[in-house]
Parts: sequence; C-alpha cells; structure tokens
Amino acid sequence: MKEIFSEIKIAIKSSLVILIIGVVVFLLGVVLGLTISLPSDVSDIFAYGFINYFANVYNVDFSPFSALFSNVFSLLLVIFIVCLLSLNKFTIYLNFLILFYHAYLLGLTLKIFILTASVLGVILFLFLIFIKSIFILLAILLTMILFYSNKCINKNTFYKIFLLSACVAVLGAIIEFLFIVTLFRPLCFCF
Repeated sequence: MKEIFSEIKIAIKSSLVILIIGVVVFLLGVVLGLTISLPSDVSDIFAYGFINYFANVYNVDFSPFSALFSNVFSLLLVIFIVCLLSLNKFTIYLNFLILFYHAYLLGLTLKIFILTASVLGVILFLFLIFIKSIFILLAILLTMILFYSNKCINKNTFYKIFLLSACVAVLGAIIEFLFIVTLFRPLCFCF
C-alpha cells in the first residue's frame, strides 16, 4: 500500500501541470454551469430530473441498491473511457473535455437544485452529488496523472491504474449510498 502512495506522489510531482489544468477546467465548468441560463424547456427537463432524484432518495419503495449499482456501472464505464483516452500522449488531453462536461453538469445541477428546492436542494447537493463528484474528479485526474507519468504502459499497468481509479470513483458512489441509507431515508420516517 505504501508503494502505491509513493508511486502516486511521484506521478503527481512529474505531472503537476496536468493536475493544475484539470482543477482549473473543473472550476471553469462549475462556474459556467452555474452562470449560463438555459431555455425554459431544457430547464424543465432538469427540474423533472431533480424531482426523480428527490423521489428516489426519499421513496422507501425505491431500492437504493439499484441506484448504487447503476452509479457503479456508469462510473466504471467513464473511468474505462478515460483510461482508453489516456493511452496516447495526444488523446490524453481529451479527458479534459470529459472533466469539463462533468463539472458543467455539476454546476447546472447545483443551480437546478437551488431553484427547485432551495435549502433542501443545497443539502441534497452537498451530501450526495458534490461528494460523489469530488471522488469522480479525483479518479479522472488520478488516471490522467498515472498514465501521463508512466513511460511504458503494458497490460498490467493499464489494469492497475484502471482498478485504482475505479476504486476511488466507486468510493464516492458508496458514500452517496451510505448517506441515503443512514441519513436521508431515516429522516423521511421521522418527519
């Protein structure tokens, strides 16, 4: 375990530019998602998505395990795509588009949550969406940094980086699941 952390630390030092650009792209995406106004029909679609998400969090008939499994599957797919794009020194920069899109949707989601449910929307966003998004950001940046710093990528290295990044991303989905099961669902029964 110590050698994995030391390898990550060395990779971050050698790929500091990737880390800085990734954080800037993420922040830019969030800011643009918060500030760009949407047409009313698109805004209605996102508001409908919020209502579905809200119902899935609080509806005791909906299994949180199905949400966890769909989250895990989609996160593994995103990390696999990021790994594939990271195989080449030229296509690795396309991952910034994935990062920007994720951040833009995060900012847009925050805006929709605030407009639809004000304080409750912010609480749901911070405890569920934001935490998972930070882990996704870390997983994407970790993937890019590890692939960028490795000179020789073989099959074992690819699998090792994919598994490490997937574990980071899936940890965010598990934390979201635990908050739903231990905090938000019990609150639904109390009030």
